[in-house]
Amino acid sequence: MKNNIHHGVYLKLHQVNDKDIIERLDSQSNKQGYIKRLIREDTAFEHFCNEAFKEVENVNEQEGKT
Repeated sequence: MKNNIHHGVYLKLHQVNDKDIIERLDSQSNKQGYIKRLIREDTAFEHFCNEAFKEVENVNEQEGKT
C-alpha cells in the first residue's frame, strides 16, 4: 500500500450565512495558496503575540522584584 503524503480539507459553506467568505474565495485565482497563506500568517501572528506576552510577563516580574 502506498503512503499518501497529501491531506485534503473540505469546507461546507452556507450560501447566505457565509456569503462574504464565498465571495472572497471566489475572487482568488489560487484558493489553496490563499488559504495556506492566511493560516501561515495567523500562525506567525499567534507566535508573535505569545512571545510579546512572555516578554511583558518578564518585565512585570522584574519590576515587581525591584
